[in-house]
Amino acid sequence: MPSLLSRAISVHVQRPDIAVTHWGQIWFWILTATFAVAGILFLAAALLTQRKSLPIFYYLSALACYVISMGYFAMAADLGWVAVEVEFVREGWHANLGSNPTRQVFWARYVSWLVATPLLMTELLLLVSASIEVILLDVFLILIVMGTGFFGAIIPSTYKWAYYFYGAIACAGIASLLAHGHRLASRHGNSMKRMYFLCSLDISILWCGYGIAWGLSEGGNVISPDGEALFYGMLDLIGGPVYGILVALTASQCLREADDSLQC
Repeated sequence: MPSLLSRAISVHVQRPDIAVTHWGQIWFWILTATFAVAGILFLAAALLTQRKSLPIFYYLSALACYVISMGYFAMAADLGWVAVEVEFVREGWHANLGSNPTRQVFWARYVSWLVATPLLMTELLLLVSASIEVILLDVFLILIVMGTGFFGAIIPSTYKWAYYFYGAIACAGIASLLAHGHRLASRHGNSMKRMYFLCSLDISILWCGYGIAWGLSEGGNVISPDGEALFYGMLDLIGGPVYGILVALTASQCLREADDSLQC
C-alpha cells in the first residue's frame, strides 16, 4: 500500500512545462469564493422573494454558481488537470522549454461548464416560456460545445481544430435557438422583447469570447495559463453572477408589468 500511494503521488506531481503560477492560483481562490458567495446570495433571494414565478430563476443561478465554485476550487487546489503537448511552440516566453513542451489543461473547468451552462441557458428560455423540446435541444447543443472544446483541448495535433469547428457549428445552432426565443419574447410585449435582447446579446458576446479565449490558450498556445485563467475567469463572472442578476431583473420587471396590467 505505501508503494502504491507513493507512485500515485509521484504521478500527480509531474508538472507540465507550461502551468498556472502562484498568481493564477490566487485568482482561482478569489473566483472560488466569489462564486460561492454569489450562489448563497441567489439562494437567499429565492427563499425571500414573494413572487411565485421568480424562485426558479434564482435557484438555477445558485446551482450554476455552486457548480462553478467547485470547479474553481479544484483548479485553485491544483487538481483536475492533464498535461498536453502544445501544437505551437511560441517564440519568446517559453521557447526555451524544448520542441515538445506540455501545457496544463484543466478538465475540471470543462466539467463545471458542462453542468452549469445548461442551467444558465435554461433560465433564458424559461423567461420566454419556451417549450421543453426547445430547452432539451439547447441543452444537447451545449453538451456538444463543451465536449468538442474539451476533446480539442487535450488533442496535441492539428486535429484539435476540427473539434473547434464542430463546436462552432453547434454554437450556430444555439444562436438559432436564441433567435427563436426572441420571436417568443415578442409575444410577451415590448419590455420582454427589449430585455430578452439584452440577455441574448450578453450570451452571444460571451460565446464569442469563450471561442477567442480557447483559440488563444488551449488551441493556439498564444497566452500563458495565467492569462487564460484571467480571460476565462472574467467571462465566467459575466456569464454567471452578472447574467443571473440580469435575468432575474428581467423576470421581475416583466412580472411587475403583468401585475400592473391586470390591475388596470
